[in-house]
Amino acid sequence: MRRVWLGAALACAVVAAQPAAAADTEVAWLRKPTPQDLLTVWPVEAWRKGLGGKAVIGCTVSLQGGLFDCVVLQETPQGAGFGAAAIALTPQLRMRPATHDGQPVIGSVTIPVNFDGRGAGGRALSPTDKVVTGVQWREAPSYADVVAAYPPKARAKALGGQVMLDCAFREDGRLKDCNAVAESPKSLGFAAAARALSAKFAGPTTLPDGSQTKGIHVHIPLTFATEMLTEAKPLIGKPHWVSFPSAAEFQGAFPKSAGEARSLQARVVLRCVVAPNGGLADCAVESEQPATSGLGAATLPLAAAFRVSLWSAEGLPMIGGTIRAPIRFDLTSESQASSAPPPKP
Repeated sequence: MRRVWLGAALACAVVAAQPAAAADTEVAWLRKPTPQDLLTVWPVEAWRKGLGGKAVIGCTVSLQGGLFDCVVLQETPQGAGFGAAAIALTPQLRMRPATHDGQPVIGSVTIPVNFDGRGAGGRALSPTDKVVTGVQWREAPSYADVVAAYPPKARAKALGGQVMLDCAFREDGRLKDCNAVAESPKSLGFAAAARALSAKFAGPTTLPDGSQTKGIHVHIPLTFATEMLTEAKPLIGKPHWVSFPSAAEFQGAFPKSAGEARSLQARVVLRCVVAPNGGLADCAVESEQPATSGLGAATLPLAAAFRVSLWSAEGLPMIGGTIRAPIRFDLTSESQASSAPPPKP
């Protein structure tokens, strides 16, 4: 077990790494959390009271070293918000994925985070300390934008890289004052490329609570993958589905001939391109089971109701990438048609 101590404010360790395949190398830190990182997500009420806490989260590590599908495993004290704070911390963290036969493999990690309250002194967080997470971008760089910005030095050497940008929101949701708080490897131009791409982002102007985003900071991971230079199919991240067709829309798409059956379980996979607004375009039926259900053609019009986030947790673009949307239909005597959110593409 590798443990990282960063002063009195933070204790964070990778307790267990469980790659999907037998690993030759284990998950390791690429960008470690800092005490300042904790200040940006510390539960405000607990900070005002000078209280600390602990949380243990479990996450999946992507092939690019990003953390996603994180869940709270333990939280102390209960209900103080430290579990949610630890989850909010994950976009600021980067890891080196486990490898097997020289290739990265998806794995899982358990990360304990210690919010040590010593020295808090009851100071309330100021607006400049706040970092917003879970941003739904109105605009973001496309796959073509990232390929065009790929640093020439790294391109010539066929090397990939990762950058974590710290930026502040302007009044219109655009970004300013972007600085690279982490860059790996250095001296190949990845930080400069990331700063240039920051002009392509546009976020919200207000938060769900109605407060303005102006002046609030956001941390943005950017991944430059070598596959972008060689692969014919655009490499995109794990999609985060923002919206789906309604139950009524699914029921309306159900063919009459299929509806006459007493029971039917079917699965349709659509293959689409992610449009600039996060919608699905140029869709085609990749597979349909059973093949005679007629659901493939019936499902195609529903693609217009799907939306994905424009930037992935791994720091990869979604716009211009190819995506698979699996959809499951389940017809029983009690229900004519139902749909579950698409499984992991």
